[in-house]
Amino acid sequence: MKTSFFKSVDQFFFKVDNNLNLAFFRIGTALIAMFILISQYPDLLEIYGQYGYLRADIVELPLLSFQPRLSWMTDFLAGHGFSEFMSLKVVFGLYLSFLFLLGIGIFPTLTALLCLFLQISFMNSGQYYIYGVDYFILAGLFYCILFPVGRQLSLNILGKARKKESMIFFTRVLQIHLCLVYFISGFDKGLGYDWWNGEAIWTTMMGLNFKSVDVSFLADYPFIPKAIGWSVLLIEIGYPFFIFWKKTKYVWLSITILMHVGIGIFLGLYYFAAMMIVFNMAAFGGELLKRSFGKGKTLNLIKSIGIKFFIRRTESDKNASIWI
Repeated sequence: MKTSFFKSVDQFFFKVDNNLNLAFFRIGTALIAMFILISQYPDLLEIYGQYGYLRADIVELPLLSFQPRLSWMTDFLAGHGFSEFMSLKVVFGLYLSFLFLLGIGIFPTLTALLCLFLQISFMNSGQYYIYGVDYFILAGLFYCILFPVGRQLSLNILGKARKKESMIFFTRVLQIHLCLVYFISGFDKGLGYDWWNGEAIWTTMMGLNFKSVDVSFLADYPFIPKAIGWSVLLIEIGYPFFIFWKKTKYVWLSITILMHVGIGIFLGLYYFAAMMIVFNMAAFGGELLKRSFGKGKTLNLIKSIGIKFFIRRTESDKNASIWI
């Protein structure tokens, strides 16, 4: 009895796992962080500058002395003749470069550590502009330091390839993380009344901060916001129970992803939705990823796209030569 129990525990946490989920997690986290960073570039000085929307020294005032912040780097660069905007651009470029290196898998542990430091610095210096996705990126970068995320789909510049086998333990950590997040979130929502009567859905979708699509017609159909609120509670509270059951695993994964797609479309929280989809797919979609991209399928897809592009380009050049 004890032997079979410990064997089950060993299989659950420590069996060999060659799925591509950790590589997908690394690439997805890096890409989303890059897109968020690039979207901030036009307002870089206004968000993080000394005389931006909020003065940088006032924003950083509550920080403890050991907490990383952008002024550490911008002040250093200012002492070497850089203007504030140029200093911010240098830090911005460094972070973007490290995220790119993490995404393609060059020294992933080191680059993830550097990205984590810069992510904390950006968050501390722009703490009034951050929301949920920033914390999930922070968690994602932290996991990229601890997990063997560079063993699949990464550039190997050190010569000899490392052993490809990886324990499923790392995936289990992601799974437990998500189960706690969804269950606690759903339980907290259920303590109030606004998710039961649909008020939370209505006020969020019609609020000025999140309104992305006009859904005012729902005022004539109050049962729809109520049904959506109940669905969210069911999805989140039921997540830890149904996502591990084989018969409902992919059903729950699908409806959870659809929920986040809805959040992206109707609330305009595109990056948050994308990051949560990356977390879900990395945690529970490993087999799907392996079926879709494993065993050289990614390389074959890239080759196929390249060949098709070359053929189309050649044909277009021929057609262009006719007109010339």
